[in-house]
Amino acid sequence: MLCLALAAACTAASVAASTARADQIGSKRAQAQQVLQRLQELDASAQRANNRYQTATIKLQRLETKLRINKQALGVARVNLHFAQQALAQRLVAIYTTRDEQSTLSVLLGAHSIDDLVSRIETVKSVSKQDVAVMGEVITFKH
Repeated sequence: MLCLALAAACTAASVAASTARADQIGSKRAQAQQVLQRLQELDASAQRANNRYQTATIKLQRLETKLRINKQALGVARVNLHFAQQALAQRLVAIYTTRDEQSTLSVLLGAHSIDDLVSRIETVKSVSKQDVAVMGEVITFKH
């Protein structure tokens, strides 16, 4: 009988140990599932952050390209402004020093013929258009 009682006790201990191990295994599996779920969340978050970083990098590269182009355009505009200002200054000096030759009265009275009068009027118109063009360039390049 002692053998039977010992066998029953061993069986009961074995069943209890199996149940305890099964509980531990189940607990460890649940814990592993939680860790796996957290890793998946972190991976998805890292992928979203990486996508935002790549998008921002592309935008930065585009802005840097636009900035470089605008700097070049600004340099060209400054050079054009300088030349337009020089042309305007030269024209102002020419207007000031040849004032009497360009007046309406001098154009009319200085003409030797109708053809000469028409030629002088066309010249005055042409010079006036050039003056307006130079002024327009200075204003455009200044802005």
